[in-house]
Amino acid sequence: MIDLFQCSPETGRSLSVVTERPDFPVLLVDDDVVFRELALLFLQEEGYVVEAVADAYEAQIRIQERHYPLILCDWMMPEMNGLELCSRLRRCSEPYHYIILLTSKNDEDEIVTGLNAGADDYIVKGGRKSELLARLDCGVRILIQQRLLEQQKQEILQQAQRDPLTGAYNRGYLTQTLVCELKRAQRYQLPTSVLLADIDFFKSVNDRYGHLGGDEALKAFLQVLLQNIRVNIDWVCRYGGEEFVIVLPNTEHKQALLVAEKLRAAVRAMTIQFENTTIQLTASFGLATYPDDLTCNKSDDVSCDQSDLDESPLDNLLKLADDRLYRSKQNGRNKVTGR
Repeated sequence: MIDLFQCSPETGRSLSVVTERPDFPVLLVDDDVVFRELALLFLQEEGYVVEAVADAYEAQIRIQERHYPLILCDWMMPEMNGLELCSRLRRCSEPYHYIILLTSKNDEDEIVTGLNAGADDYIVKGGRKSELLARLDCGVRILIQQRLLEQQKQEILQQAQRDPLTGAYNRGYLTQTLVCELKRAQRYQLPTSVLLADIDFFKSVNDRYGHLGGDEALKAFLQVLLQNIRVNIDWVCRYGGEEFVIVLPNTEHKQALLVAEKLRAAVRAMTIQFENTTIQLTASFGLATYPDDLTCNKSDDVSCDQSDLDESPLDNLLKLADDRLYRSKQNGRNKVTGR
């Protein structure tokens, strides 16, 4: 059988500098069954996880089912050629595919055409095995750097959105995300409830246990909140000091009252071990619900100018929750106040 790749005459075997090959699956797209099978076996022997298909249409189906960071694609194929597949994949920005064109073309203008179509690299069929591996490994190195950059981007984003002490979302995230939450609620006519929680007598905690004890109390308080709300639906941010905002999407006022009472009871029941002592907390809550509470309600000391409410539902919702939190404090703390 014809060997479609030549071995390196210097070593007699392929050259490899990357050990991460199994983490970067390869999709091989080629209508030549002999080339496809030989290339598949060779790449698998070299440690790559490879799937092979015979045409670009089947490749598109496989790509929808699974992400292939590396794609080896023949240029000349019936119906849809490799250039068209490259162009289609590049119209979808995420996730990124490192595409190497397999071609018998070696004309400079044609190579430029292939790269302009979206290919990252090319290799002429009939070349050495070591060259194929080197080009694939080059793609792996680039993809590794891309992953590292994405991780760093996410870390920077986390730092920008999170409170450094507790890990809760910060006020900037609240302002940005709650606006989107309320717009979604308005579009789909869904309720959104907001709880404003404040640890009772937190200054006394700091005075008695020091700021390290206060920090432990804040972190423990957040964990209790998170343990008693819906995962990946509800979310918590640190509003300032010992105040936290709990956002409950698609939650009516009565349901939110039940959640608030559950949170209040959980805070009251928890114990925090700090050094050789135990810290216990209570918290007060104020509840407001969009859109029902953003109307004139004479029972609350809130402005009933409807035009103002329409202009800033976020500010008005938080103000109403804050006023109701204040009433919880006035009524003895360790309470929930809604309508």
